[in-house]
Amino acid sequence: MTTTTERRPADELDWQDAEHYSVETATLRGYTLRIALEQHDTSPADPREYDNLGTFALRHDRYWLGDASRGTRRSTYPSAKLADSILETVDALLERGASWYVVARALRLHYGATVVRPAYLYDHSGISISAGENLLDDGTVDRRNHNGFDPGGWDTSVIGLVLDTAERRELIGTPVEHVDEVLLAEVAEYDAYLQGDVWGVTVETSDGETVESVGWIIGRDNAREEAVAMTPSEPHVDIIGQAYAELTDCDEVTGREVMVDLAVKVGLLADRVRDGRRHEAGELVEEIGTILEAVEAWTGTEAGR
Repeated sequence: MTTTTERRPADELDWQDAEHYSVETATLRGYTLRIALEQHDTSPADPREYDNLGTFALRHDRYWLGDASRGTRRSTYPSAKLADSILETVDALLERGASWYVVARALRLHYGATVVRPAYLYDHSGISISAGENLLDDGTVDRRNHNGFDPGGWDTSVIGLVLDTAERRELIGTPVEHVDEVLLAEVAEYDAYLQGDVWGVTVETSDGETVESVGWIIGRDNAREEAVAMTPSEPHVDIIGQAYAELTDCDEVTGREVMVDLAVKVGLLADRVRDGRRHEAGELVEEIGTILEAVEAWTGTEAGR
């Protein structure tokens, strides 16, 4: 299977790992982007609960996976009835000794499938799902070394099929040429969900104020992209930090009583922003501009030098 990896905006940022890879941060336009693994006591929604292109017709004796209902709450999933019907068709064909290639061709005939991939479950200290080659191309089922695990296939089993149908293509509006790409993306998302690869995203100003936050983003790459998308387009300018920096540069010069008054105003504004009293802080924002102008003028004088 050959796929093309497209470089996305988040890939351009210098992401820094922290706390044993459970937290990552990056800087963009003066904002701090932070993604953090969600705690184990929180649980995101199963991505199969939503409308998807693919139908995950899966079966396992210990785990409830995919879209098939089998009398559970999955009967409310969008593709539940379709998955149940496909499993019945597959079971009937396999019982008659049909090969996987024949099964795939039957699914193309009865359900309009253009891609039919076997689904594999790696089960060892956690579970991971992956998809094999399109059975309509070669009909080969090989459970070895999927997702980079288990080269011998000892802890991997075939648990069903991942496929598109004419019904779901029409509903979702996916062109046939993009079906395989979308199916693989759905498998990757479901695998991340099963492995607990779920993140919270926060965008903060330089002084720690939260601009935007969201939780339960499945997949680290998706969390990074969400952080970039949430970041305001206008650069964040830390005017308080600028004022403090200017004042610090001037502290070595004595006899400047005006600086004391200006420093008090900067400190007051900083306290109000940190305390969340934005309406009060707004009254002092214009004075920050005056502070910077005064400091710049002072540093330009002979005494300021």
